[in-house]
Amino acid sequence: MLAHSTLPLAMELSPFRSQEGYYTVPLSFEIPQTAVQFDRKGDKQRMQLEVLAVVRNEGEDRILSRLGETLMSL
Repeated sequence: MLAHSTLPLAMELSPFRSQEGYYTVPLSFEIPQTAVQFDRKGDKQRMQLEVLAVVRNEGEDRILSRLGETLMSL
């Protein structure tokens, strides 16, 4: 799978402390329907996204954690 660096993507982060030393970071993102390809199956359309998050300390290149998920839409 190739990265598509020109994908128009809008994101919003709203971190909040869930307990001492831990944060919950909900992430919402929007992708215009015209920027993605749907596969038609009967009367339904299907799309698959691979989402990867990388957690780093501010100002450092070292990766602390990677989180990933495959999302499917029908």
